[in-house]
Amino acid sequence: VAEAWADPRSGARLVSRVVQATCSPIRNPLPAYMKVVIRAAALGKARPTGRLLAGKVPRSPLRWELTRGPWFDNNLAVLELLGDRLRFRWSGGEVRDGRPTHATLRTVAEVDVPT
Repeated sequence: VAEAWADPRSGARLVSRVVQATCSPIRNPLPAYMKVVIRAAALGKARPTGRLLAGKVPRSPLRWELTRGPWFDNNLAVLELLGDRLRFRWSGGEVRDGRPTHATLRTVAEVDVPT
């Protein structure tokens, strides 16, 4: 989950909250090196490399901060609109006792965002 705000240097102004939540589709598990690369990018460690590769592309008027995650489980995401807030829930499948016919969902993460 990431939240954006206007970069004061850009002169931009936000009139509403900007939140981004993503969920990758069901897939095979990521190799360890990919988790390291994705985590580094998500936490801003790759920002200098990104600026170098961007060349003369203008800076975005928005700045982003990762507020929760990332999670690398095979997840399904659900968004609930609850009047005064948004609830994001990521669930993953779990097979107990090696019996696929007894699969259950477990909550990987749940995030409430006030509206």
